Amino acid sequence: MILALFACNKDSGGSSGDTPANTSQETPAAQDGGAFSEWFNAPLMVAPEDNPPTATVLNAAFDPDYDYFKNPRVKIGYLVNTGGFLYEFGYNNMKVWADKMNVEMRMIDAQGDTDLYLSSIETLKGEGYHALLLDPDVTIYEAIKDKCRDVGIVWMSSMAAAQNIETGELLAAASGFDHRDCGRWIARWLTEYKDENWPSVPLADVGFLAVDMSSSFPLHERIEGCKEVWAEYAPGLEGNFFVADTIVGGLDSTTAYQVSGAILTTQPQIKYWLIFGCMDDCADGATSAAIDAGLADVVVAATMGGPGLIQQWDAGESTPWKMALYTAAEIAVQPNLCAAYTYIFGWHTPETIWQPEWVDKSKNEKYAFYINSAMIMTEDNYQHYLKWVDLVTGLSNYDYVVPNVNVNDYTARNTTPPAYYAG
Repeated sequence: MILALFACNKDSGGSSGDTPANTSQETPAAQDGGAFSEWFNAPLMVAPEDNPPTATVLNAAFDPDYDYFKNPRVKIGYLVNTGGFLYEFGYNNMKVWADKMNVEMRMIDAQGDTDLYLSSIETLKGEGYHALLLDPDVTIYEAIKDKCRDVGIVWMSSMAAAQNIETGELLAAASGFDHRDCGRWIARWLTEYKDENWPSVPLADVGFLAVDMSSSFPLHERIEGCKEVWAEYAPGLEGNFFVADTIVGGLDSTTAYQVSGAILTTQPQIKYWLIFGCMDDCADGATSAAIDAGLADVVVAATMGGPGLIQQWDAGESTPWKMALYTAAEIAVQPNLCAAYTYIFGWHTPETIWQPEWVDKSKNEKYAFYINSAMIMTEDNYQHYLKWVDLVTGLSNYDYVVPNVNVNDYTARNTTPPAYYAG
């Protein structure tokens, strides 16, 4: 099995090198005289003339050879809708890079309060923050865009791109994943698992359970990708595809357990289950529901995410949750943080970052969407991958003993957009 995937899309034609897509040394501020359209009218901070951004910095990547400490120290806040392991894990990895970039960071939890989330933007601006990385309730991104413009603070989305909740159109540049295609990849892995481990089981006896959060456009796109693969794999058995929607509660293990259990225990015609949780907590909750229903031997689960699964494996736990489509947070958080840094100094705006290569012309997008690399992570390869992460980042976050790890084992940074971006 090929472990390194490009944007979860095997037909994209991505390359595995680390050459920046934008190699121009002339900054957007110099090109347009410092007029930054709807976003901001001038750089928030100014770098010394003898410390211009390198091509790597302009490409929103960390450059170990660039002198970040020669520039003024900046403040970036990480504002989340609700706290949790996944967000804290991401923040801790943002902080690693921030410390290397002369950036002061702080994580702020709005405790699920939309009004508090929006008012915190103005509060943080008043406290001297120059930029924000955002993980909100995705339904309020339109309001966020207006608020940030009004108070004069620049921002980048974090785990989920800022999109129009109805059309999916980007509201700003972002980095992340093609969520529908990621759903396809995970569903294919699950169906291959069935073929390899339960080859004699009739498809009519197999159910596919997708744990969704239908109000979240990117999470729901993952479910749609799964549905497409199931329709191809089991034509005529669309009725064996079930959706457990956590919108009735929250995006957490408890809700996932409840909505999944309600399906798993009321479909006696289904003898085997393929489960996709749209994120770690959903996979964990659904897997626990299956175990408690006495289905541990006839279930396999997968997710997009993975930190929670790594915790289980490190603790020696083995459950039907077997796979995650994973990008190490050390790598995944870098593009958004580094893009925000370029905004602060006026080197880029959301209208220029990763342009024009990463604009999805097939969707008539205005803003770029940079797609991160990802890999299929199982218990067999996760330690090897994480040691590779240490190797390519220069960090020492993992104490596994793994032989024969080299820099070409996986892809850290995609340099070529998928073919469909051309329209």
